Amino acid sequence: HALLGSMFEHVSGSYSVRVLYCASTDEHLKAYQDVADLMLGGPAIEWCREDDFQQDLIKVLRAGKSDRVCFLVDDIVFIRPVDFDSLSGAILDQGILSLRLGRGIDFCYTKQKPMKQPALSKVGGEEGLLHFSWGEGQYDWAYPLSVDGHVFPRHEMIGAVESLDYRAPNSFEGALQLLNSLYSKRSGYCFELPRMLNIPLNRVQDEKHNISADISPEYLLEKWNEGMMMDYMSLAGVTTCSVHQELEVTFCRRSGVDM
Repeated sequence: HALLGSMFEHVSGSYSVRVLYCASTDEHLKAYQDVADLMLGGPAIEWCREDDFQQDLIKVLRAGKSDRVCFLVDDIVFIRPVDFDSLSGAILDQGILSLRLGRGIDFCYTKQKPMKQPALSKVGGEEGLLHFSWGEGQYDWAYPLSVDGHVFPRHEMIGAVESLDYRAPNSFEGALQLLNSLYSKRSGYCFELPRMLNIPLNRVQDEKHNISADISPEYLLEKWNEGMMMDYMSLAGVTTCSVHQELEVTFCRRSGVDM
């Protein structure tokens, strides 16, 4: 809900949204249905309940109409405006745009280490956009094939999802790294300040034991069932030093919910 709500608040231009989701319990499934109902009346969303992750992802990408695709995961929130129509097609065709990088991103949460930032130069004719080389950075600055807000040509990703071996989001991102030698040679682009942030509140998968905070999914579901929602607008413009950052989460009551 925070991802979709913050997206519709901050992201403008031409784009469509497809949600591939998996619910582990009936209670969580009901919460997904609540979110879908709350989003009615806004931008159209296509909901796809996961049966076979790889086959479902292939179908989702094939069904797209645009030339480009951006993957997002459910613990992302948008924190600053981005207008996709303002980005030149030449930029998106020549390189990889990251919505999560920007000046000041100098710490890698997943490695728990400082990281070298590559040289950043302003792009002529593209207000607020910076150019860099993936080969000059470290960690997140040397990781073009992220599923956290990087923009790719859709036809290339269709080829990748059809040919690689994976079974869920984490193994999908891992499988993409087999293509890193090809994509690391492309130009990197980002904004002066990150447009989104991954807030690792918890881990809900067993493919990879990523570090995270210890706010349980059950606690978040309990707050949701109490009629509360994450106050994602309180995070607008937040200063960050990492693409993943543990932040204090505040809640507010969802409009139209009486408890």
